[in-house]
Amino acid sequence: MKVMDPHGRTVSVHRRWLPWRRRRRDVDAPGVDLAAGAVDDPAGLLLTLASLVLLIPFVLGLVLLVGEIFLLVLLLPVAALVRILFRRPWTVEATSQGHVLWSEQVRGWTASGVRVLEIAAVYERGDELSAGRRTTS
Repeated sequence: MKVMDPHGRTVSVHRRWLPWRRRRRDVDAPGVDLAAGAVDDPAGLLLTLASLVLLIPFVLGLVLLVGEIFLLVLLLPVAALVRILFRRPWTVEATSQGHVLWSEQVRGWTASGVRVLEIAAVYERGDELSAGRRTTS
């Protein structure tokens, strides 16, 4: 649930489905020009081969990233089922621009949904939260 606080900041309040938080990675790939005219001479061939050698780690990183996302998609239903069956607490978070403002453990699906609504209302009014764990990261 997204709300706007009195300071104009958009705050997203939600349950965290997986027991861990995904790390965000910024990967900048180098601009590689593999045009047909680039290998007309030995220097062009060497540049093209060097570019390919430099491109291999980025391709490998992309393969690992896609594999990680695939694994998360497979684990999501299992994690949700375990949480529901064994009544593990849900983590309710309030985030703004990728930063966690508030984090709290709430036991039960219905109780965590109610708590999401309560925390969203508190941020919308601009009040201070009194229970839970405030984070400043």
